[in-house]
Amino acid sequence: SQTYRFVDRNLPFAGTVHYRLKQVDLDGTTEYSEPVAIRFTASALELLPSAPNPFAASTQLRYALPKNARVDLHVYDLLSRCVATLVDTKQPAGRYTVMLDGEDLTSGTYFVRLRADTQVRTQRVTVVR
Repeated sequence: SQTYRFVDRNLPFAGTVHYRLKQVDLDGTTEYSEPVAIRFTASALELLPSAPNPFAASTQLRYALPKNARVDLHVYDLLSRCVATLVDTKQPAGRYTVMLDGEDLTSGTYFVRLRADTQVRTQRVTVVR
């Protein structure tokens, strides 16, 4: 019997990741273990950095909800005007990715505000042409 430990430092932004072991015997034969599913849940509301930022055409906005919540994701200009509503619905706990299309935005700085129930997270994004 063996004990294995593995730390995955490059996790994808996904809710569930599957792992399995590949055993290579001394005679060169291989055998795979049964897959193990690991589900990741957020412990707090997260608004991860957008990528790319600055951007010209579009950028990915990623966020994680620790529990079911009413979610609003809006984009504001420097004068606090809402220029885009990306999410406005109740969502279950989990990880989400939303695309922000910058084609209709002028060059400049914008603020992305994520509100889940009473919690708020904000980040700055820049559109360049």
